[in-house]
Amino acid sequence: MEDSHKNNTSETARQPGSTVQGAHISHIAQQWKMTSRKLLAQLEALKIKHTQEAGNELSSI
Repeated sequence: MEDSHKNNTSETARQPGSTVQGAHISHIAQQWKMTSRKLLAQLEALKIKHTQEAGNELSSI
């Protein structure tokens, strides 16, 4: 019984630095999300601009 308890605790024990790595990964994920949102907003703005320009060209024909 004592051996199984030792195995369980060693498997769940945190490795040194794992909290720091987790925080770093979380920070990278947050930056990725913000960058993705910015890019999507820029793409949407370009799409709207392109659609308006195409509409203007068609109306001038």
